[in-house]
Amino acid sequence: MAAVQKYTRADVASRNGKGGAPVWMIYKDSVYDVTRYVPEHPAGDVMLEEAGADCTQAFDESDHSKDALTILQKYKIGEIVD
Repeated sequence: MAAVQKYTRADVASRNGKGGAPVWMIYKDSVYDVTRYVPEHPAGDVMLEEAGADCTQAFDESDHSKDALTILQKYKIGEIVD
């Protein structure tokens, strides 16, 4: 089993989708690379507003489908270390 990749908040902040950068987000201390999912998401523009940051509160306050967390798990690339 491969070790879980660890990232800092600064690592994630630099992946904010600007200038062609990937789109990474933090949800409950896990890191997700949602770059390929943004164009498919009905609110991709909102996702870009949260890019490079902790989206936990915004995600939890949104009206997501029952499958949203299952979909999100497909994009998990690691965890936050502080």
